[in-house]
Amino acid sequence: MGVSRPRLVPGHSCRRLARASRCSLVVDGEAYFRALAHSLAAARRQILFAGWDMDPRVKLWRGDDPGPPPPPGPPWARDRPLPPELGPLLDELVRRRRQLRAYVLAWDFGTVFAVKRSFVPVYHFDWDSHRRVLVRLDGEHPFGSSLHVKSAVIDDRVAYVGGIDLSRYRWDRHGHPAVEPLRVDPDGNPYRPWHDLMWCVDGDAAAAVADELRTRWQGATRRALAPPDAGGAPWPVTVPVDLHDVEVGIVRTVPAWEGRPDVREVEALYLESIARARRTVYLENQYLTSARVADALARRLREPDGPDVVIVSSLRSSGYLEHASMDVLRSRFIETLRRADAERSSAAAARGAPEGSRLSVLYPVTGTGEFVKVHAKHAVFDDDFVQLGSSNLAGRSMGLDVELDLALEAIGPWEDQVRAFLPGHRDGLLAEHLGCTRDDVAAARAEHGGSLRAAVEALRARGPGHDGHELRPMPVEHDGPVLPLPPELADPEHTVDLAYMASRLVPDGRARSALAAAVRGTAGLLLIGALELAWKGVPAHFQADATGVDAAIEHLARATVVAPVEIAALLTALVLSSVVPFPSGALVVLAGFAFGGLTGAAVSTVGLTLGCVLGWATGRLLGRRFVHAMPFARVNAVSRRLAQPGVAPVAELRLLPRHTFSEVNLVAGASGKSLRDLLPGTIVGIAPGTLVLAGVGHLVATAIRAPNPLNLGVATVAVTLITAVLLWLWRRQDLLPAR
Repeated sequence: MGVSRPRLVPGHSCRRLARASRCSLVVDGEAYFRALAHSLAAARRQILFAGWDMDPRVKLWRGDDPGPPPPPGPPWARDRPLPPELGPLLDELVRRRRQLRAYVLAWDFGTVFAVKRSFVPVYHFDWDSHRRVLVRLDGEHPFGSSLHVKSAVIDDRVAYVGGIDLSRYRWDRHGHPAVEPLRVDPDGNPYRPWHDLMWCVDGDAAAAVADELRTRWQGATRRALAPPDAGGAPWPVTVPVDLHDVEVGIVRTVPAWEGRPDVREVEALYLESIARARRTVYLENQYLTSARVADALARRLREPDGPDVVIVSSLRSSGYLEHASMDVLRSRFIETLRRADAERSSAAAARGAPEGSRLSVLYPVTGTGEFVKVHAKHAVFDDDFVQLGSSNLAGRSMGLDVELDLALEAIGPWEDQVRAFLPGHRDGLLAEHLGCTRDDVAAARAEHGGSLRAAVEALRARGPGHDGHELRPMPVEHDGPVLPLPPELADPEHTVDLAYMASRLVPDGRARSALAAAVRGTAGLLLIGALELAWKGVPAHFQADATGVDAAIEHLARATVVAPVEIAALLTALVLSSVVPFPSGALVVLAGFAFGGLTGAAVSTVGLTLGCVLGWATGRLLGRRFVHAMPFARVNAVSRRLAQPGVAPVAELRLLPRHTFSEVNLVAGASGKSLRDLLPGTIVGIAPGTLVLAGVGHLVATAIRAPNPLNLGVATVAVTLITAVLLWLWRRQDLLPAR
């Protein structure tokens, strides 16, 4: 029986509807990468990419797979095989076909943080790509947002949309074997099993996706791209066609930006689909944090005749920060659902009609006990609706990030084939996680009256399946690490209001004009606190002689012996200034003031080098998404410069005061810059500055010790000159705000 009214409503729950002559759901990275390679090899005019993260070194085919047949080309290319790496493959294809152009649009932060990349973006820090492979970075979004789309279109004839980035950790075989020698990143390092999906569509649907990507390209580059006048890109031979002549919806999230209102089609469609589900809600998703989605599912679970809800996700997120924020929010999400499920069960028991749970939240593991990373953003409702794309069930995917999904419902001439396809597709996904066959899942559903949840629990009760695969109940963490951030800051659903965010972060509750002021104020307090702790370790006789700032300055200026506690205090301050946005140059001047020019420069170099390691480690721990959200106006500029290999880029960043010391440290760690380049570059880069600043401090101390006209004059000139030079450099490097 068809639905009474469509879920996909242009202007509300989708951008538009477009017909696809052929449509398939491609499961897991190996199948997608292979299909994409065949489509790229057939390209004639235009290749479009949009992605959150991209690595040109990723191999699209591996092992014994020969890859796609090379397209015809000039005589020199006749016997030349195609390279499997994405970047070299694009270069080879545009060389073979002079009319072909490739346009790669990537998130400004995501791509520049792939330090060992070989694409040449607009910033010219690499020179490997062909001139007809154009790489641009999309930063046309508000603070904290990202281009989260994962899509590719070839000649407007074949399009891929889903959750798989062309990145280093996305390739995996169907079934996610526990041991897979080919599941390695471009550096040869193995990674955990990875589950995800993509749409493959052709016809008008492919052209509609291409229009969305060209719109983003124009917004990011201020240049319009014309659709290709003709093209190749036949349907990839490696992809079986699941559905014929269906109409798919183009579904988006676009945050409010520069006066344009936000677009929340993804959220509207999810809420409508949950409200309309009759028997089954099946979700595979990386994040489970959206409060609105949780409330919508909880309402259905409270209903006496509501649907089963089966959710598959990862055991934990990647990295400490996500684990401490997104996983904690996920626990709240799951608790909301379990509480609603228990309330209905209790109400049914009170009526004398007890019924069991209708909720299962699970995570997949392999035979070695390693959990599978579920990166999918996929939903199947009943047997009549499917949605898949880049959108997580997270607040930011509903209103802050730029997202693109496709959706299909069983309504119209294609209703019967969609209803025939979706149950088998859903059973196949569960069979992959449970280590059984699709027929096993179908038989279990039939045995339990069509209940998907009961079928899954019955199959789980049999124990691990093939290769030890199984689904386990998702734990709820009550004692895990928790960041002191409210949900609207950890997973914002709207464009972030910096003043509001600052008001939530400042302890006294006073609103600030910008997050930067709050963070810098907090950093200053931390530094003062550290100095206070160090000061309390000074011997009592020293405290008696230096009870105030003036006395402390006088003591330091007249000191002839460097006390270990003074060095420790200064080193602590220098190390902290390498992590928080505090002017470390002032501390170098203080070192010269206290210990003399050469000794002060040496102490400063040691402290800044130690701080460099700490800042690098902090950036590596926090990860690039968190570092990008920090109130540094020039994070992308730093990451672009660090993307160049070797010591010289680091030395240049350290030598010129365009970027704070802590900024470079954190970005270097988050981007994966190696310490073997970072440390030598840092030492070389800071050497001239530390000598000059420590020397100025020494001259000031000399003037205080012996305040004769010569010493006072030299100190005054030195301070004036260094201040003037720094101000000039800052203005030249756009560091001071324009008035």
